[in-house]
Amino acid sequence: MGLRWNRNLVGTSAMRSLNPAPDMSLISENHTVLEHLVKCMVGTGFHPCGTAAMLPRENGGVVDVDLKVYGVRNLRVIDSSIIPLIPSAHLQSVVYALAEKVDHSSLSKKRN
Repeated sequence: MGLRWNRNLVGTSAMRSLNPAPDMSLISENHTVLEHLVKCMVGTGFHPCGTAAMLPRENGGVVDVDLKVYGVRNLRVIDSSIIPLIPSAHLQSVVYALAEKVDHSSLSKKRN
């Protein structure tokens, strides 16, 4: 189990001097207890995207290049769900760019 390996790592003299974690000796050696600890205390920090991907409809897309939902009138999606692939950057910057694109596009249409 990774938790045991991590406990051994932070218990080495080299790592102890860096104080990377609380005292791991207080945590049980019992596998069931460790498994319960992991299930209760470990969370994810993922940033979901692609659940309503901007792709051609025949490829499983939900919105077109104008961010309009296929088969629904007057509905656009402007959030991370339309990003078909996970970017290497934080999603928030990509969402800001999407919002700017929509804002610019909307303003251009109002002027014309």
